[in-house]
Amino acid sequence: MCYWKNNWEPLDGHVYHFRDSNGLECDTVLHRNNGTYGLIEVKIGGDTNIEEGVLS
Repeated sequence: MCYWKNNWEPLDGHVYHFRDSNGLECDTVLHRNNGTYGLIEVKIGGDTNIEEGVLS
């Protein structure tokens, strides 16, 4: 289920936020028009929070 979508022309694709019915989520999905994609986790607040995010 896509909660947010934006056309991002410089990257020739779209940016989404994703969460499924089980609560699994991806903060940012970059889906390019050529079919490639990237999943991006966004964390704010220093090394400790980043390390905790890596483990989650």
